[in-house]
Amino acid sequence: MCEFFGVSRAAYYAWVKKLAETDPDQERMQKIQTVYEDSHKSYGYRRITIHLQRKLGLSINHKAVLRLWASWAFVRKPESPKCTKN
Repeated sequence: MCEFFGVSRAAYYAWVKKLAETDPDQERMQKIQTVYEDSHKSYGYRRITIHLQRKLGLSINHKAVLRLWASWAFVRKPESPKCTKN
């Protein structure tokens, strides 16, 4: 089969091994989603990072939260403009 596809045996077995591995960021992503839903979809990645570090004691960098945030394409609701009287 490897000859048919033009792939070495080592590359094939490396690919099979990679398929069997679980996603290391799955647990983190679930925690991010939970914090995001608990905040009524108002927290951005910075506030989520602070919440995860201080309240849940999770050691995570803001860049990792931003990367996971972008991969799931969360969209934060924009704040409504505040009315001012002149």
